[in-house]
Amino acid sequence: MITIDTNKLATGWVGQNWIKLKEVNSTNEYLKQHGVSLPDGTVVTAQCQTEGRGRGGSHWNSDHNGALYLSVLLKNCPKIRSLPLVMGLAAARAVEKLSGIDCQIKWPNDIILQNKKLAGILCESRIMGASQYAVCGIGVNVLQPQSYFDACHLPYGISIFAASGLDCSVLTVGTKILEELEPLIELYRTQGFVALKQDYRLHSATVGKQIRLITADGEELGEAVDLTEEGELICKISGKLKVVTAGEVSIRGLYGYV
Repeated sequence: MITIDTNKLATGWVGQNWIKLKEVNSTNEYLKQHGVSLPDGTVVTAQCQTEGRGRGGSHWNSDHNGALYLSVLLKNCPKIRSLPLVMGLAAARAVEKLSGIDCQIKWPNDIILQNKKLAGILCESRIMGASQYAVCGIGVNVLQPQSYFDACHLPYGISIFAASGLDCSVLTVGTKILEELEPLIELYRTQGFVALKQDYRLHSATVGKQIRLITADGEELGEAVDLTEEGELICKISGKLKVVTAGEVSIRGLYGYV
């Protein structure tokens, strides 16, 4: 385990305790297990995840050194439902500033660059005794060439390098995301998601699009029309408005949905 020098990190508390691991089952799991004894804003990154996870319980091995695997410990954050959206906004802002390319967010947890998936987000909560905290994880494709996605049969995957030719380090991307995240989290803690809604909506790849919604109730087609003040998705389905708090949303024209 190596603790990263954070002298160049322009934050007050996020990432000021930054732990770098060569290998871990999951950066989220690491913080869920050790979060009680770690300070607020602790960050864990790893070169390899042996049990990386996504939404819906999907698992994969992540060992390509061109990707960022990063998780942040957040305490005093009572509402975690909108945290994926907050992290998504931070990542989109950071990638835009680094690459110069407009970045979008697919509700609730994907980052889109040039209509392909750049990053995925998973936020979880943990209760241990009287302590409750959240862990917000993100995986970002940074340096993989297009040939990597072709070889892996991932036609809808992309990296910052493949999109822009930018050859920057994985930790540089992590640093920029954390610097964007800190003020957003502080605003979210004091004012809620409503304070971030307008900016998030401008980055949304989902609002205003025809969608296919898959939930426990089945599959429905409709239109994503807006977000609630809590970050839930407002959809129009069969002429009626429906507030969606969870589920898989496919956007027409994205990732092969035609």
